[in-house]
Amino acid sequence: MSDYLPREYGAHGPGCQTSLSWFERLPDYIGRSSLLDDALGALSLAFAGQRHQNPEWIRESERGYSMVVAKLYRLGGTRDAAQVADVIGAALVLAIYQLYNCGTNQPQAWMIHIQAAWRLLEEQGPHMPIDRHLLRRVRTLALYDACGRRKSTFLATPRWRATAPREGEYDKLLDILLELPSIQELLDETRLFGHTPDRFESIKQRFIRLFNETETQFRVWYLSLLNNLAECPFSIRTATWDDLCLLHGSPDLMNVFPEVLEFPDRYTLQLLLLAWLGFLILHHEMSPIMQMLSITLERPHILLPRGPHGRRQWLNDECALVAGNKKLTSTGESRTFHDIERVADKFAERLCQALALCDKSTHGSAMRQPVLPTFWAANQFFRERDSRKFAWCQTVLRNFTSRGIRYGTELATLSYQRYSEIGERLRLKSGYVRTESESP
Repeated sequence: MSDYLPREYGAHGPGCQTSLSWFERLPDYIGRSSLLDDALGALSLAFAGQRHQNPEWIRESERGYSMVVAKLYRLGGTRDAAQVADVIGAALVLAIYQLYNCGTNQPQAWMIHIQAAWRLLEEQGPHMPIDRHLLRRVRTLALYDACGRRKSTFLATPRWRATAPREGEYDKLLDILLELPSIQELLDETRLFGHTPDRFESIKQRFIRLFNETETQFRVWYLSLLNNLAECPFSIRTATWDDLCLLHGSPDLMNVFPEVLEFPDRYTLQLLLLAWLGFLILHHEMSPIMQMLSITLERPHILLPRGPHGRRQWLNDECALVAGNKKLTSTGESRTFHDIERVADKFAERLCQALALCDKSTHGSAMRQPVLPTFWAANQFFRERDSRKFAWCQTVLRNFTSRGIRYGTELATLSYQRYSEIGERLRLKSGYVRTESESP
């Protein structure tokens, strides 16, 4: 367990909770639920088996995994709130299991567990008594899944927002980012109804309005966060070979991202990873539609934050970046496709530069959980834009196998379109979650 969890486990207060907080507290839950205990047992054996290259432990973990899945199918129609929480927790543990010991049915198995968790939560309703750390975990993974499927999520509705955790900046950020799947869904409708002028124009205007509203909320949150900090929350330094050991076998790619980012603590790292992922997805989605429709966006007016001269320059640089300007003093009444592309490219680059710290042993192997979806998004962005950066991402994802993350190889070849297609097929199946009409 000490190999898996970060060394500063339990060091952060209530205002510094993230999606990993629930997982970090799993040792405290041992003994409360036999279902969760069995799921953790299977995960522990899979992790230890991969780490020590012990095939017997891996086979034993697979037997344990199958037993837990069988139990989940039996409990999938339960209406007891306590049992539902146990099923949700076990489903999320089995989703993590798939990262370390995935089979040939990936990414379906990971998606089945994630979708089971949020479907059970949706059936219970927003007032279900549930551990806030578990709810935060479901919200985060449901965001990843909904963005992959390009479908809006019930968690973005006002009644679910009203009961969501409110313990810090991570929770505020999740509230904003849960709008991203709605933007993706509207974007797809814009493309679908392009041949129907009246319908197309209506959807296009809704899409632009939702984009502007979400971007404004996001920008205000981000700059407010930075303005309250005494110094820049990350630093840049030249990368060493030790930083980029996941490029093993491809030294020619070392100069693709010659610099790496460092963060003062694990909480800041997770918060900025999620924020930069949001900026990347938001602008990645907007740039092609701007190019296709030859539209521009109003350039936002950003009030310069006040503060000591020493921290003013980096704040100015961040303000310029999120405004889509090359410099904060840039003039111009609108932002073009190229402005939006530049913002997306910058945040995709930052996600790649943050990889070195995520892979450090001081953060525990658990830090590789949040880095996978963020890194996959960067990989998707570079796929058709920069062959060298795309090759860099591909190499790193495949080399995650050397860290026991077998799912990395699958992510290297998984496209947004394929994920969305698989998600649509799974939506038509109940998995181990039975609806009320299906219950015995």
